[in-house]
Amino acid sequence: MNIVHLITTIERGGAENQLLILCEEQLRIGNQVTVFYLKGKPVLEAAFTKMGVRSYKVAGNSLISQSFFFKRDLKMLKPDVVHAHLPRSELVATLSGTKIPLVVSRHNAEKFFNSAPRFISSFFARFSSKQSNAGIAISKSVRNFLIEANEIAKNKEFHVVTYGYNFTTENEEHVPSTHQTKHKLLAIGRLVPQKDYPTILRGLSMLASQEMDFEISVLGEGENRVELQKLSKELKLEKRVFWMGKVEDTKSFYKESDLFILASRYEGFGMVLVEAMDHSLPIVCASSPTAIEVLGENYPGLFEIGSPRDLAEKVSWALENSGILVRELDYRKRFFIASDMAQKVQEIYELIQVH
Repeated sequence: MNIVHLITTIERGGAENQLLILCEEQLRIGNQVTVFYLKGKPVLEAAFTKMGVRSYKVAGNSLISQSFFFKRDLKMLKPDVVHAHLPRSELVATLSGTKIPLVVSRHNAEKFFNSAPRFISSFFARFSSKQSNAGIAISKSVRNFLIEANEIAKNKEFHVVTYGYNFTTENEEHVPSTHQTKHKLLAIGRLVPQKDYPTILRGLSMLASQEMDFEISVLGEGENRVELQKLSKELKLEKRVFWMGKVEDTKSFYKESDLFILASRYEGFGMVLVEAMDHSLPIVCASSPTAIEVLGENYPGLFEIGSPRDLAEKVSWALENSGILVRELDYRKRFFIASDMAQKVQEIYELIQVH
């Protein structure tokens, strides 16, 4: 099958990293795969090229011009299916007006256009889904949000296909640095309200007052950086919190840490959780619907959303009981196998080809 993916950027991000994995698996199945993107730096271009996937930037800057040029590109490639990821790409693919079967993937449990009024976001989201042949939500939580927010056209089904991952490590118990005096903690994610870093900082402040010796590396950039740095100083954590900015290769941080913390109030999926699983790194996580979907509703490292005290208690417990958490996480890996994810997507492609 000849597949064209369209995505807003090929910079590092959850949806972009997942597209890398999907393309690799689609090649293994025997498909021909091409990736188009709309803006930004071609950060992942080398990774796509290495696996044998060509990537191209769509010409133009406006929705209308990019739709025109994308339609021209499709005429040359003659794909069997177009798969669009993220809102702008959905609209460009939709407005291109071709008769090629179109699949759209929704990667976030938030409005189609987060900065627009709800009725405008809902209109464009429903318009895009109506023009598509099939929709994919990356988690049950995302699909539930789309339904509740009226962002799916009437009688249009969205299939749930969770992210997949090629796990690289053996299932072995994580060995925390208990022989050291300092616990190394890790948080990864954009510095935005959704990720709720204030809860992490306030929870860690409680642990500092209990004389726990720790440091935390925070990987990510965002609009809240200045106020978060100010808060860490107010909480007297400035010598314990290291703001690392945007990091391309996170592997060494996973390997060298004792515990991963995610405080997000909501997520589309939370790929960082699966990456932590891959490195046998214990996780303490806010109990959002998506986190429960990924980690399991009985996972003992869950804490109440927005509760610094509960976070502090779970961090303290997790550092003493890391083996219990890692065994739970090793079991959860079986639900996120990359080849299984790609096969489900392939079945959706074949289903719309038949119809």
